Amino acid sequence: MPLPHNRSIESDLQSLAARMGGTSEMAIGREPSHCSSGTSRLLARHLCARKKHLQMAVYLSIVLPHLSQFFSTLAKWRIIDGGNRSSKTFSCLLECVRAFLGLDPYDKYPPRDGNSLIVGKEEDDIARIWEGFSTSQFKMIRDEDTGENRAVRCDPTNPLRLDPYDLAYSEKWTEAPPLIDMRKHLASEPAWEDKKKGVPRVVRFKSGWKTLFRSSNGKPPQGDRYDLVWFDEQLLNEMFYDEASRGLVGLIGQKPRWSPKGIWSATAQVTNFQLDNMRLQAEGGADFVKAFFTTIESNPFFSDEEKKAWYDGMTLEEREVRY
Repeated sequence: MPLPHNRSIESDLQSLAARMGGTSEMAIGREPSHCSSGTSRLLARHLCARKKHLQMAVYLSIVLPHLSQFFSTLAKWRIIDGGNRSSKTFSCLLECVRAFLGLDPYDKYPPRDGNSLIVGKEEDDIARIWEGFSTSQFKMIRDEDTGENRAVRCDPTNPLRLDPYDLAYSEKWTEAPPLIDMRKHLASEPAWEDKKKGVPRVVRFKSGWKTLFRSSNGKPPQGDRYDLVWFDEQLLNEMFYDEASRGLVGLIGQKPRWSPKGIWSATAQVTNFQLDNMRLQAEGGADFVKAFFTTIESNPFFSDEEKKAWYDGMTLEEREVRY
């Protein structure tokens, strides 16, 4: 079942207030201290907490329509190929956060006590991935009907363009919260590989999920089992794939939808033989792997002028890889 759209937050809260004997005024944001009775304070506190919960970035995030099946498929492996600024990294960040917080809308992962591995090409790439989790990744605007924050969205009639209302009021856009709130979501301070460079080694979440971060030029962890593995770009040590594949073998008795899964985000020049083999199998219709392709042309958050300027400034070889 999809995550709730933020347009329904106010109506959901009002319905909840009515069922609990409260008022619509309380549902739309009156603070507990403004209420006279103990019951009213309890209700208002509950409503305010739920309202804030639904304003988490993981709920507000939207995905580009052409990548929706990337999130819904139950395939063992998913490949997301694409050029720079095509939303492939954001899609993987969002997929991981939904798993780590027990909020995947398609119920593909155990909501608690999962184990995951994220592998970047080198330490700088791990730092970039961690920064993606811990900083704002999209813009918000106040909805014209509800007054609540929501993500700036695509035009429902043309997903290659932004919603006309949102575009007309771009001066009112604000930064969304980070996908991971360090105070709310982490069980403890990350164990760092290099804290100065922002390179984590182990991150534990309050949901019980644990995530290992590794550079692919090192040695893969051995003997672990995984519910989710993400390879970003090239693997310098291809033994990471072998260890991850072994770790992604599910146990008998596990809920079928929770069978372990891997994702691999890459640009055109990445040619690990395992990735090339999976690309060919996906092309041939194999069930265990599905491939998705995205480009900056499919991302409406960049103007045609910016896309053209970037395209014109590249060589033919660079266009094939980056565009």
